[in-house]
Amino acid sequence: MKIEKISIDGIIKDADEATLPATNQGLMSGLGVFETFRVCDGKVFLLDEHFARLQKSLRAIGISQVDETQAIENIFDIAKFAQPGQDAFIRFFVTTEGGELANFNHSQQPKIVIYMSSIPVLEPRAISAKILSGIVRNKPEYFDQIGFRIKSLDYLHAIIAQKQLSDEAGIMLTHDGYIAEALTANIFWSKDGKIYTPPLSLGILPGIMRQFLIENLEVAEKNAQKNEILDADEIFLSSSVNFITPLDKINSIKKPGLEGPVSQSLSTKFSKLI
Repeated sequence: MKIEKISIDGIIKDADEATLPATNQGLMSGLGVFETFRVCDGKVFLLDEHFARLQKSLRAIGISQVDETQAIENIFDIAKFAQPGQDAFIRFFVTTEGGELANFNHSQQPKIVIYMSSIPVLEPRAISAKILSGIVRNKPEYFDQIGFRIKSLDYLHAIIAQKQLSDEAGIMLTHDGYIAEALTANIFWSKDGKIYTPPLSLGILPGIMRQFLIENLEVAEKNAQKNEILDADEIFLSSSVNFITPLDKINSIKKPGLEGPVSQSLSTKFSKLI
């Protein structure tokens, strides 16, 4: 049975009973950031790295830092509602109150909202993907000022992109035609035994799993056009919820999926690292 709970400033309720004021800045102006991750056996992989990214984003948008000790306690309190044999999917939001954007004073206190959904324990799987048309991943307007993409509340691009997809993952290109990232994951590919991923300078999200893989594997950052990805030996996605997910098909072109030697090696190395 799927269980959904929401914690607002530490108070846990059923998801359909939790409420926020209509003047919340997340609703009024889209102001806020979030992190997503999976709780497995009472543990969150790379939790410190998630909070480092969160706090960096909060500094950039002018919301006060969260109390990490209290936040972590709240995360594990709500994760306990997952039943034995289930993991917990967590989306940790930080927004703020304040009404109209004109009243925002750049020292707002954080409003912490934690969404928890029970999910099946992660099993190895491969998925298919499609390179999207008409949906481009460009640098956000603020990129040149702060130097990185914030994991913000705005996911309109993903909602619109879903119209082009059935069960596939969507892969976005930049305006210049370079491979950027998936809708909710970073992308890697291998060719002749070498592993590549797009650079952050394209305006992609600095994924936590992406950085972990770069630090623990030999990975080269590269601008790659669509045809180079389609010609790759193997392709896989990385995220903090599904970890490493190989592709068995992209744009109807078959790929080795779980059977690929690089994916198999990554799976073995990753299981040892966590």
